[in-house]
Amino acid sequence: MLFDSLAIAKHLVRTSEKKEFLGSSHLEEALIEMWLNTAFTQLKPAVDVVTGAIFGQSVFEDEYNAAVIQVKLMLFKINSNLSGRKFMVGDQLTIADVALAGLLAHPL
Repeated sequence: MLFDSLAIAKHLVRTSEKKEFLGSSHLEEALIEMWLNTAFTQLKPAVDVVTGAIFGQSVFEDEYNAAVIQVKLMLFKINSNLSGRKFMVGDQLTIADVALAGLLAHPL
């Protein structure tokens, strides 16, 4: 049974007719995987700390400050990657775009 949101999303894409969501070349597939890994290992934990603190969760000040720096760094990387383009990888919407948008919109 699948229970991880990323594994479920990948499974749904692989079993759909929208296989281009996973990239249209081996390089695009690798770049998408890179952004997904980065999103879920670096961005999500930091966003969780920051939003938790905003909504009243007890967080150490040093942990909060480090998380804010990490979120800003990741947003800078995302923004830099999107400079002059519409999508994170390639010329079409991919699972990397959807996952990053979901991570950033979730706290709202």
